[in-house]
Amino acid sequence: MKRFAIVSFALLFTLAAAQDMPSRPKQLENLDFLAGKWAAAADKENNTTMVINWALGKRYMKFEQSGKLMGVDSEGLMMLTFDETKNKYSSTWFDSWSGHPMTGTGDWKGNVLTTITESVEMMGQKTNIRMTLTKKSNDAFDMDVASGEGDKWETMIQFKYVRAK
Repeated sequence: MKRFAIVSFALLFTLAAAQDMPSRPKQLENLDFLAGKWAAAADKENNTTMVINWALGKRYMKFEQSGKLMGVDSEGLMMLTFDETKNKYSSTWFDSWSGHPMTGTGDWKGNVLTTITESVEMMGQKTNIRMTLTKKSNDAFDMDVASGEGDKWETMIQFKYVRAK
């Protein structure tokens, strides 16, 4: 009988807590089109796929990249969400090349999401990283990564992703 009471209390507590959970920010709807499998337009240096799915109660978009990046085998993982406390999108990128995550924040304007990291060290130099994701259609997007700051950005990687079949 005690076990039943404890389980019943836990269930009621969980249901009550779920009703008080904050609603999903409407800004996350901008990301809905990304769910699925994507392939980058291949060239000699870059040939990657990206699997993108919602995670953690549809609060985070999880990007899993694999393939050739600048001619080298690469894996990457990004979590992207909308941070209600900052009223900004927030992305954190991890990859098989570096031992540190890169977190950027930014805004969605029109069909473009731009996030910028705070200063990170890459190849012995400190720089900011700008990630630009441009929605071309529900079946295509571009992802560009650049380093620099202010008005001076140098493109590092450009991808044109199309929905894989």
